[in-house]
Amino acid sequence: MNLLTKLSVAAAAAALLLSGCAAPAKTADVSQPTQISASASASATPSPTADPDRDMNAALILKKTADVYRQRMAEAHGYAVTKNTEALDTFWLLMTDMVHGHGRFVSLSQRAYSDASDLYGEAPTPAALDDWDDVMDANGPLVTHATLWREAGNEAEYQATLNVLDQADRLANQLSSKAQYTSTPLPPLVPGA
Repeated sequence: MNLLTKLSVAAAAAALLLSGCAAPAKTADVSQPTQISASASASATPSPTADPDRDMNAALILKKTADVYRQRMAEAHGYAVTKNTEALDTFWLLMTDMVHGHGRFVSLSQRAYSDASDLYGEAPTPAALDDWDDVMDANGPLVTHATLWREAGNEAEYQATLNVLDQADRLANQLSSKAQYTSTPLPPLVPGA
């Protein structure tokens, strides 16, 4: 599924949610993380011509993005643990623009996928890049687990969210094992909280 199609699907889903015609899926038992798996790329695409620098740069884009999500989730977790509900509510308002599958939460991964895909030009993108997008997009397990964690306040869903980010890093490593990303601390999304 190309980026434009995914954006259209996400916009349609958001419109349904806003109109009240659809609601995000909920699980009855919130004590355990919901089992969600991203499917591998459905179509077998030929591998692009080997270019180690391009693959390393694409992997770095993906790793940096997963790190930003990891830091943001840790920030929200800190607010949850300290029961700072005002900061936690502000955090999610800023991250989602009040709509599941929208806002900064989704735009960050969409931009990363687009930037990494652009490095391949007209060549087909590697399966690991497309799989990363499936894991991180608006309909993938990252958004689903983070949403369930937000709604239920369940530690198991928070851990499941972190596991998805680990999976994203493993997919980036499939692009290039040479991509070494060093995390840089981000300022809090909710300053002074």
